[in-house]
Amino acid sequence: MHFNHVSTRTTSQVVSLLYGALFGFAPFLGAQEPASTLPTLPVIPEPPTLAVMGHDGWFFLPSEIRHLATVANVSPPTGENDPLPAILDFQQSLARKGIRLVILPVPEKSLIRADQLFPASEVAAAAGYAKASGRFIDALRAKGVDVMDTRLLLTTAAAHAEEGRDPVYCKTDSHFTPHTTAMLARAIASHIHEIQPDMVRQIGAGPIAGPECKITIHGDLVPPETIEKIAFHGVTKATGAAMPDPASPVLLLGDSHCLVFHAGGDMLAKDGGLADNLGVELGCFPDIIAVRGSGATAARVNLYRKVHKDPGFLANKKIVLWCFAAREFTQSDGWKIVPLP
Repeated sequence: MHFNHVSTRTTSQVVSLLYGALFGFAPFLGAQEPASTLPTLPVIPEPPTLAVMGHDGWFFLPSEIRHLATVANVSPPTGENDPLPAILDFQQSLARKGIRLVILPVPEKSLIRADQLFPASEVAAAAGYAKASGRFIDALRAKGVDVMDTRLLLTTAAAHAEEGRDPVYCKTDSHFTPHTTAMLARAIASHIHEIQPDMVRQIGAGPIAGPECKITIHGDLVPPETIEKIAFHGVTKATGAAMPDPASPVLLLGDSHCLVFHAGGDMLAKDGGLADNLGVELGCFPDIIAVRGSGATAARVNLYRKVHKDPGFLANKKIVLWCFAAREFTQSDGWKIVPLP
């Protein structure tokens, strides 16, 4: 479904409305908004595998739109639809091994770039969806889980998109841009140094970010003949350096956000993803366990298999950084408890 612009507001003005509403400058956020006051979500096309069309060549995942509709319903999830029991069990299992869990839910493209999905007059009200989705972060933090909330970081960056700066998310793909992977890597490294300042120590020459160039991608939300040009920089590793690094104290666990611009092929490019840029910021590459599907249960199953095969796999790990799309809180294939051996 395509919306026409209904206002002459600039992108920065529109996004600033969302920024203000989401982070405390709109009075309606003082209480839970009834669903009737939220802007109408676009109709998901049939078949549902097709993308939802926004403004100016932007496309959005149908499952993310379903996620927004789900979080607007204040009824709490139950059974395996409830992510909290599985996440808390995973946190406790890691803690017994002396490992800290850090969760990075990747904010919804449809909310960070709400200016490209909703009519301009409704963008501020769309922050009600962001508040509803944020309840999962609040609930996890209330239980003592370390959750990185990067919505403010990405919303601020999106407010400058019209100035010719990076758009934060790809227009034709469900993932963030290479520039955003670097921005998130800086935030992650800062958080790691804050919670465990002496954990990561660079030995010898570390990874180096290469020069910026333009690459052409075929996004996962559009037909293969549709192309998009984006800015990209690769990361050069030192001679003999391992990537991923099994000796690293940091394990990057998650979904395709851990693979995009890193693994090549359908992941769009190589050597410029989140793990690569995290290597630049930390001075050494992380270890990686990532899946192309849901990062809710499948990634933890892969970790279980790895530890079952190699009981010493987690011996030198200090932090597990679990990165998955925020829509997984409601749209995963189930939040199963997966015990660690």
